[in-house]
Amino acid sequence: MKKFTKNLTLSGLTILAASSAFAQKSCDLALTLISPAAATVYNFNDNINIKFDIKNNGPAAIAANDTIFYLLPFGGTQSNPGTIQSLTGVAVASGGTTTVDLGPVIQNINATGTDQTVDFCIKLLAQNTVGVNGQPATTTYTDAVAGNDQDCSSITLKTKPTSIFDVKGTKETLSLFPNPATSQVSFNLALEQAEAVSAVVRDLTGREVMSKDFGKVQTGITSSVLELNIANLNNGIYVVEVIAGDKKFIGKITKKD
Repeated sequence: MKKFTKNLTLSGLTILAASSAFAQKSCDLALTLISPAAATVYNFNDNINIKFDIKNNGPAAIAANDTIFYLLPFGGTQSNPGTIQSLTGVAVASGGTTTVDLGPVIQNINATGTDQTVDFCIKLLAQNTVGVNGQPATTTYTDAVAGNDQDCSSITLKTKPTSIFDVKGTKETLSLFPNPATSQVSFNLALEQAEAVSAVVRDLTGREVMSKDFGKVQTGITSSVLELNIANLNNGIYVVEVIAGDKKFIGKITKKD
């Protein structure tokens, strides 16, 4: 398994109609998307890491001077949606795999007001469909099987919060103690009836940093005391939202080591 962490972006890359350029060899390249993983949820401003494998099913090998073109699902133009990238300098033997790790190259900037679930797809492009500065790219191999050239993951892009916390419905004040806290923080919850209780902790940008499901909390003569472990959070101020049935409670906590 080879790992490749840098990619070469060529200016003037476009998608063309397939040309009839002669290729010296035939390969079957298959793409498998590693990141983003299916069902991943990205908060507003989260970075999205891109990582995928390219396997060469042969029969011919990919040489270091061959260029592999692929399409990323962002940027581009209306006529050529997406961004064409190229990979060179990597030899992939028949039966071998190379890993392309682009890192956090894009960010969730969904500000539509609605969470969006989208298919994030990366696709290998045949050399004879790519143009470089208006001219067909040099064709050194053909990809014999097109059905395994693309892989997708369905991901959710959370929309930009409208405030520090983005919660609908009536909100009541939540008293948290001790405050500041270093690890454990507690709060009292007086319920008229047994309710399912959960808590979400957000930083001041609205980014969710932790959550906890307390399950069904029973009523009693005194209020219930529930706890959150914030030891792993960085120092700072956080908003704690507790939902109990149709009620919502909001409070602030300062984490301080």
